[in-house]
Amino acid sequence: MEKLNANIFWDWSIERYRREGVDEAALKLQDECGFNINILLWCCWTAEIYPDLSEMVVLKAIEISLPWAKQVTIPLRRARQALKFKPCSPPNGISESTVEHLRQIIKEAELEAEKIEETMLESLTHELLGEAGIMSGAKARARRNLETYALLTSTSDMHGFHMLFMEPFIQCVFPYAEEATGAGLAEVK
Repeated sequence: MEKLNANIFWDWSIERYRREGVDEAALKLQDECGFNINILLWCCWTAEIYPDLSEMVVLKAIEISLPWAKQVTIPLRRARQALKFKPCSPPNGISESTVEHLRQIIKEAELEAEKIEETMLESLTHELLGEAGIMSGAKARARRNLETYALLTSTSDMHGFHMLFMEPFIQCVFPYAEEATGAGLAEVK
C-alpha cells in the first residue's frame, strides 16, 4: 500500500480523538447536526498552527471532503453500523463470528477512508496556507474556525442551533489550552 504523505494531521487527530470525551462530543455533532468529524478536527488542528481560516479555505475543505465522505466513508459507516446492530440474523450457514469479521474489515476500510480524507485536508492546508508555526490562542481560533464551518453548512440553518453546542467538543480537544477572549460564541443564524 502507498504511504500517504507525512500524516501529521492524522496522527494529531488520533491523539485528540482518544482524549476523554472527544469521541462522544464529535459523534454528537455528527449525528445531531450533520458535521463532518474530519473537518471539525481539521478546524482545531489548523487553529494550533495557522491564523484563522478564511471562508474560502473552509469552503475548499468542504468541497474536497464532501464528495469523498458521501461516496466512500458514509457508505462504509452505514454498512459497519448495519452489521453492528444486527437488524437481521445471518443467512443460513453463516456464523455470527463471520459477520463480525466482515464488520471489522469494513471498520478498517472506514478508518482508511477517514485517513485518506484527512490526507486530502492536510494537502489542501499546505497548498493554501503554506508553512505552519506554533501559535498561542488555539482554543479561541478553533472556535472561530468552527463558527466559519457552521456558517458555511446547512447546520447554521437549523432552528435553535447555537455555537455553544460545539463547546463540549472544543473543551475536550483543548482541555489545557488558554481560554478564549469571548470571540466566536455568537448564535449562528
